[in-house]
Formats: sequence, structure tokens, C-alpha cells
Amino acid sequence: MPDNLSLAPCPLSLASFSVPSIHIPVLLHEVIDSLDLRPGLTVVDGTVGAGGHSSKILPRIQPEGRLIGLDRDPMMLAFAKDKLA
Repeated sequence: MPDNLSLAPCPLSLASFSVPSIHIPVLLHEVIDSLDLRPGLTVVDGTVGAGGHSSKILPRIQPEGRLIGLDRDPMMLAFAKDKLA
């Protein structure tokens, strides 16, 4: 890492962004078709990211279903939480 570079947690919130996020989920239809989604399931999205796949999964498992989204990036978790609310 260069001497003039330091890394720190980003203090930005979602409200700081004025440009909408553009995210195109990879193989979305193939993933949705291959999952046997139905109301009441609990589904874990291990890489929730921008919520692309989860936004299509959630309506298919509602009203009793539960979606658990995981991501290493706290900012992406906040973004997904807002998008999927």
C-alpha cells in the first residue's frame, strides 16, 4: 500500500448519494427459476450486495417467508436494507 494512502471507514450515508445505483444481477432469471421459491420459506442470500436477487426472491416467499441477507460491506447492507424495506 502506498505511504500516502490511508483507509478508514466511510462516514457517508445513503442520503449522501444523488445518483441512483445501477446494478444488473448476473443470471437473475436462471437463479430464480432454479430455486423452488414459495411462500413461507426462509432464504439466505450470502452476498446480498445491492439486493438485486433478493428483490426478486422476497415477493415469492411472502407473506410468511423470511429473507436473511449477508454481506461483508456494511454500506451495501444498508443499501440493501433500504431497497428491500
